[in-house]
This record gives sequence, C-alpha cells and structure tokens, in this order.
Amino acid sequence: MDYDNRKNDEINKKDVSKRKNQKMGGKVLKIGEKDYILEYGQEALFDTECLKVLTEFFGDVGEAESNNDMKSMIMQLANIPKITLTLFYAALIEHHGMNGDKTVPDKETAKRLIMQYISENKKGKKNFATIMGLCMARMQEDGFLKVIGLDGLLEGESPQIITKEIEK
Repeated sequence: MDYDNRKNDEINKKDVSKRKNQKMGGKVLKIGEKDYILEYGQEALFDTECLKVLTEFFGDVGEAESNNDMKSMIMQLANIPKITLTLFYAALIEHHGMNGDKTVPDKETAKRLIMQYISENKKGKKNFATIMGLCMARMQEDGFLKVIGLDGLLEGESPQIITKEIEK
C-alpha cells in the first residue's frame, strides 16, 4: 500500500509540475509540501453551494449598500470566513476534487488547508478577507462570473441591475 501511495504522490507532483509548465489555468498555492491549483472551472460551475453563497453575498451587500444599512454590512463581513471557505473549496475541486487527484474530497479538507495556509503565511498577512480577494480575482481571471452571468458584480454593478437584465 505504501508503494501505491508513493506512486500516486509522484504522479500528482508530475501532473502539477506539468500544469505549471504549460501555463494552464489556475493559481498555484503551496500549502505544506504540496502545490494546490485554484481554478474556477467546470466543477465550480456545478457547485450549487458556491453559486448560492456568492449570489447571496453580493445581493445582501448590494441591498445593504443601497439602504445604507451598516448593521447588515457588518453582518455580511462576519460571514467572510464561511463564504471564503466555500469559494476556496470550489476553486480546489477542479484539480483536487473527486474528478481530480482526490486530495480535497470534501469541504472539511478544504477547511484544514485554508487554516494551514493562513498559519503558514502569517508574515504575508493572509487572512480570510485576503483569501476571499484572491478567490474573487481568480474567478474574474477564469471568466467564472461571466459564465454564470454575474460578471458585472466585480465592476461595481448592483445586483438589481443584473436581476433586471435576467427578467427581460
């Protein structure tokens, strides 16, 4: 069994190395001794929890902004760790989920990885908000928001405008 695990680790390392060299999509994060690729691809498109959290967050923030409701804004900020974990997991499943190398089979594994990444990067001041920003930037680079029809959100469009376009 140890031989099989070592063989799988060698294959996974070669696969990640090949992806880095081919400049395939995704951002590589080193967590522990392993490289993890964050990419919002097909797997993330079908992660309903990611889509739900994303649209609710933008919708709630947009509504709180338009109503100038500071309490609601603060409540949304309190949800950043949970939202960030969901977005982080969705970015990992393309290459590391059940259809990838299977090293991140569930959200609990992603939670452990995000906490390890924050711990390892204290000098770089990594926290949930900076990781959420990294995820949002990755979504934009991968064209994820455009594919799901929410690309205007990062450019400052309000969710109401996008909803009205959907209703037409």
